[in-house]
Amino acid sequence: VSTQSTGGHVRPALHAKDASFEGCCPFHGACVEGLVASGALEKRFGVPAASLAQVDDDHEQWDIVAFYLASLCATIALTTAPHAIVISGGIMNRRSLFPLIRKHFREQLNGYLNSGPFLDETYIRPSKFGDSAGVVGAAQLAFDATESRPK
Repeated sequence: VSTQSTGGHVRPALHAKDASFEGCCPFHGACVEGLVASGALEKRFGVPAASLAQVDDDHEQWDIVAFYLASLCATIALTTAPHAIVISGGIMNRRSLFPLIRKHFREQLNGYLNSGPFLDETYIRPSKFGDSAGVVGAAQLAFDATESRPK
């Protein structure tokens, strides 16, 4: 039984060129995680996860991956309107994905949220902490929680 809530398990509309891909999430199949996690990428590219860095940036599947990540970003923007969306770790070390994600994000919003930070090229961006973003974020939350307690 899973009790962890995560936005990666939302089910996006499928990319027109990806209708037959079933995804690899053991719970939802074609949720965002099941469509872009390393197991899904192994299936998409036909290479082990350790070899994904050797796949060319212009491979068509990267555009499809960016489409799904943009869908998650659009869901986040529409439901919580953060000042920025920071993505890091794993495949996000492939910086060529960010322009594709931003392009699909704007297309999917289709003119909605058409002002303020949502149009800024840095709205969706990599973490300045790289692969350590999760640890740094958890440490910051722990620090904030101890600072906000009554003394």
